[in-house]
Amino acid sequence: MATANHHLQQQRPIVEARIRTLVNNDLKEICRAHNYQVSGNKAHLQARCIESEMYADNGVVLRKIINDNNQTAFDALSYQISHHGQEPPPSFSHVKTADTGFSSPTTASYSHTHHSRPLPAQGRSALGRLPPPGRLFKPSPFYEIIDNVLPFDYLPEYPQNRNTVNATLRLKEDAVRRLAGDSTLRLLLYCGIDTNLAPNSPPIDISFPSQIEVKINGDDVRSNFKGLKNKPGSTKPADVTDKVRRNTGYGNMIAITYALTTKQYIFGIQLARYCNATTLTERIKQGRFIPKQTVLDEMSKANSDPDIATTSVRMSLKDPISTLRITVPIRSDRCAHNQCFDGSMFMQLQEQAPQWLCPICNRTILFESLRVDKYFEDILNRTPKSTEKVDIEPNGEWHVIDTGDNARDNPPRGPRAAYDDDFDDEDDDVEIVEIKDEPPSATLSNGSFARSMALPAISQMTTPPVSSREASIAQQNTQGTKRPATVMPTVIDLISSDEDEPVRPAKR
Repeated sequence: MATANHHLQQQRPIVEARIRTLVNNDLKEICRAHNYQVSGNKAHLQARCIESEMYADNGVVLRKIINDNNQTAFDALSYQISHHGQEPPPSFSHVKTADTGFSSPTTASYSHTHHSRPLPAQGRSALGRLPPPGRLFKPSPFYEIIDNVLPFDYLPEYPQNRNTVNATLRLKEDAVRRLAGDSTLRLLLYCGIDTNLAPNSPPIDISFPSQIEVKINGDDVRSNFKGLKNKPGSTKPADVTDKVRRNTGYGNMIAITYALTTKQYIFGIQLARYCNATTLTERIKQGRFIPKQTVLDEMSKANSDPDIATTSVRMSLKDPISTLRITVPIRSDRCAHNQCFDGSMFMQLQEQAPQWLCPICNRTILFESLRVDKYFEDILNRTPKSTEKVDIEPNGEWHVIDTGDNARDNPPRGPRAAYDDDFDDEDDDVEIVEIKDEPPSATLSNGSFARSMALPAISQMTTPPVSSREASIAQQNTQGTKRPATVMPTVIDLISSDEDEPVRPAKR
């Protein structure tokens, strides 16, 4: 075992895992090709192909190939595993793992291993026909491609089960030095559907398989691989900078596991310079604009037809996305409308999920077509911040919407309901009775204090007229009361039951 090739030893666990996924017929074909018995169950067939103590004396297919340091036989076995046990054709020539068919002067080393089958024949030949790395995917103003550090390869279609593609990334000294000296440089994982690209084909959208897991050096890469639902092109490249060990020549192990794909994908890692939304907004403000006079000339030309009666147009000063007042009025020079949207808010949304659709007319626009509208900017500068809309006349003159127009936009509320009058104190004459507090005049037997209220004040609130009370007293005397009727001062216990509380006057 000491004489075995170190590279073959590294690939051995992967090949063993691939063999364990084969069915019995595939295992029998491999055993038959290497003059081994084809009898027995699946466990016996796997043992003959991999390694087991019961077959140690006779030798095993994989172990024997590694001990013999036979690279050609190792590649032939990989071909059999991927083609249901079929032997390679006579014209088969093994491809070294460092050869990808797409070379890059900045890439030190690269290797790939498929866990189920190698790249299809059309895939390997296609590697040479791909456009340059910077033009393979649709460009983005947020990323400026500097270099290709991991050559593009394929994720073959797998409609029924899982597959894992492994790669090794070794950064060269130049890439390591750049990453250390520039914090805006990032390592980005690009992926997209293979559409049989030709050198002059249009670039493709970034997209990943619906079920995908990416690991670098055993750590999971956390990224939004799906983008917005039913929105092609809204996916961003995955940032893997923090997962890659930036040491010259270090082998970063990349494992991409995916499943249930009916299309073939292309993937690779590129070194790019990142530019945030704030910086891009400043670029638009400083260098690209539509002059005010140009806007006025366009309005005059659009309204020059004598057969068409033109009227004023109401223009909103609020952004349609954030509903806040616009601060940087921009629009695309490809759009026909004069309505603008906020440049800062628009660029922030594109940074999160790129769609590049005009929020006014839903037309596809490019970053290069965005301009600051000076006519709209002049309106913002000459109106209060509370102004939300203006009326634009056919000749370009504008005026702030007056109160009458605001009343038309916001009609008054209808007549109040009848029950609202019960709570309106302004129209009712409410008699206010002032109650004066007096010092305590009695103490309860249990030690708690009671507050004594002045008799005249209480009588005004709760007692009937004097004539009524005298009649009541006379009636009590006629009934033969033993104890003389004596008028006692009224005492109200504030901590007793609710029965002793004074009755509030009824509302008029």
